[in-house]
Amino acid sequence: MTLLELILVMVLLCTVLAIAAPSLRGFFSNREINETASKINSMMRYASTMAISDSNYYRFNYNSDKHEFWLTYLYEGRYEILETDYSKKISIPLDIDVDIEDWQRDEGSYYVEFSPMGKNSPGRMRLTNPQERVIDILCLSSTERYQVVEYDEDDEEITYDPIEEK
Repeated sequence: MTLLELILVMVLLCTVLAIAAPSLRGFFSNREINETASKINSMMRYASTMAISDSNYYRFNYNSDKHEFWLTYLYEGRYEILETDYSKKISIPLDIDVDIEDWQRDEGSYYVEFSPMGKNSPGRMRLTNPQERVIDILCLSSTERYQVVEYDEDDEEITYDPIEEK
């Protein structure tokens, strides 16, 4: 193998990598927003289930300053952080924009409350990544569950449940 052939192979590899790199960046960013939506949705379902089974109020909390979410439960008149592995504070990646609509606010954090009667406060959390991919986690009424809604290129809704996907 000559030096010229080696240089030619290196140039071809660099060209292929330069073409593929932007696509890979978008792929990982889209995967990141899907994972975040799935974690939020599963944590909300957990809070809803626990509220009913414990006959207690639970909250899904989001702090926009720290870009993190967690669960709390009502204990002796105050909301305490739920101390389980499943409900620890989780950070949302900083490149994902979060927009909250119709959620209540307490002590600098937004929250959704889940009651022992199976009801919750409706609202919407919109996640947007740098590639302008939009995923909503929304609930339209207090008797429905929160669900994940994704939008395609034509702004058509694609409703799906990441937890129940096969």
